Amino acid sequence: MLVPVVQDLEQDGTASFHFIHGDVESPPPNGFVEFYGSPPHRRFFKDYGSGATEDEFYDVIWNAPYRLTPEQKYRRVAQSLRLESTTGIQTIFDRLYHVLDNEGPFDGIIGNSEGASVAAAFIVDYLKRYARKEVQQSLQCAVFMSGGPPPFSDGTGYFLADEHGQIITMPTCHIMAYNDPMIDGVVALHHLCDQASATIVDHGRGHLVPRDPRSSKLIIKGIRDLIVRVTAPSPE
Repeated sequence: MLVPVVQDLEQDGTASFHFIHGDVESPPPNGFVEFYGSPPHRRFFKDYGSGATEDEFYDVIWNAPYRLTPEQKYRRVAQSLRLESTTGIQTIFDRLYHVLDNEGPFDGIIGNSEGASVAAAFIVDYLKRYARKEVQQSLQCAVFMSGGPPPFSDGTGYFLADEHGQIITMPTCHIMAYNDPMIDGVVALHHLCDQASATIVDHGRGHLVPRDPRSSKLIIKGIRDLIVRVTAPSPE
């Protein structure tokens, strides 16, 4: 899905990428096999903590009263699905820290859909550990594509801005679409980020990362602008 973006950013040395994936086999939805390419197809989460299915999760979000804020809708998910404690998310963190320590350093992190939620959850944990001087400073920015708010490390709920504030303090770029059926999650994640350094790219093509030239140019420009902001020398 990111081939045009990766090729453009790597060809002039603006960025290089190191890809990882989840361990849970997850066939593409009907009608999208060609879009996702050849297997393997994997995700990070097997279910939503309490054994709830993806359809049950969507049902809660899409049938929530329209007047509710994105944060209220995700709080409704945690309550309705009765999310239970799980060690799965911490296991994912352990794997990401292993990659960071052994394959890095990395200047930023990028994630799409579920991967963006995982990346955001990891950043929240990473910033906490950095504040306690348990990790070295490496990550400086993040790109979130069509992602939702990060889950707690124990899986029992979500970090939400009306409770936790703008806890992702590094510069971010949010690749989104106003017509994404999961736009509430996208907005909730954006609200968690430092609003002074969070930028938005709206490609208007739904939830999946579009590949058409116009959309790719918008996404590439958004990421390039983020890199420039992060790497620009600080004013003396």
